[in-house]
Amino acid sequence: MKLCKFNGVSIYKVATLCLFLFLLLNPVAQGQEISVTATVDKNRLSLEDVLQLSIVIQGTQNTPPPELPSLPDFRVVSAGTSSSTQYINTQRSVSITYNYRLTPMNTGTFVIGPTRVRANGKTYATQPITIAVQNEAQKPSNQETTGNKNAFVVTTLSSKKAYVGEQLVYTFRLFHRVDAKNLNLRLPFDKTRFHKEELGEPKTYIKINNGLQYHVQELSLALLHEIPSAMIELDLFHPMKNRSRRDPFSQFFGQRTQAEHKVLRSQSLSIEVLPLPDGAPEGFENIIGQFNISAELGKNDLEVGDTTTLTVTVSGKGNVQDIIFDEPDLKSYFKIYPDKPEFHQTVQNNQIMGKKVFK
Repeated sequence: MKLCKFNGVSIYKVATLCLFLFLLLNPVAQGQEISVTATVDKNRLSLEDVLQLSIVIQGTQNTPPPELPSLPDFRVVSAGTSSSTQYINTQRSVSITYNYRLTPMNTGTFVIGPTRVRANGKTYATQPITIAVQNEAQKPSNQETTGNKNAFVVTTLSSKKAYVGEQLVYTFRLFHRVDAKNLNLRLPFDKTRFHKEELGEPKTYIKINNGLQYHVQELSLALLHEIPSAMIELDLFHPMKNRSRRDPFSQFFGQRTQAEHKVLRSQSLSIEVLPLPDGAPEGFENIIGQFNISAELGKNDLEVGDTTTLTVTVSGKGNVQDIIFDEPDLKSYFKIYPDKPEFHQTVQNNQIMGKKVFK
């Protein structure tokens, strides 16, 4: 058989190279059947824990993403994908894994239904998985009686009683004995029911609790109306136990750590919302606080055609921003051209202070 050469390379070598590349890049393994399985890292957990769900597709890497079942009792977040290609006795095996993080929102026994995958014109389904979620690990307490937990959260209120619209100080504290990273704090305040303002920058300090030293991260908010619970998601990094009593490399590389994904929930706080007393004046806007009001004129002596500026300033503690100043009834004497109000807000002693200027 006569073979031609191109620039010194035979057609045989070119064909062999093309065949190798085809087998390497072909997403479906030759002769490998497609199968789909679902696995979890645990089937019993608490509201603190996060469930790792993995959908493994064997035999191909070229499929649409899996179709997950309805999971109303979990918050589902994609945790990325990974692929694998292996050659065993000249047989090529490929797979792709889709990972998901499932955060339980309720306690009870739940079933993760079949996950469906479409490949080569067929539909494959996984077996259902039963999960038990218990309310055992996280028992938050505002007295901070939390035993020897590595991490916990505490929430407090400045008062358990408040009038409608009165300002309350809500403080969230995260206690952790090990490194905590990738923090994601969610305060589920409904904007239609709550007005919140951060009271300065978050604080960090060290506190001893029941003889144990904790790092504390504290956030305070000024809130109006009712107060819900809070939830924070984070990764805890635990020191890994060495198999041997002495690790000869620890002095060079430091102590190894292992990450643990956690969801910590605070205790729900209840307050008694008191109605405002009777006898409110007409036009009262439910603004609660301690305010001062002052007015001044730019000049007092005027001639016909002259202009002057009336400045009304409202300042004090409370939700000054929502204060509305009605235009004075002076149209029979003056033409009035109102300016846009100016608002300035400060925080003093965990209280919202503000000043609003009307001209």
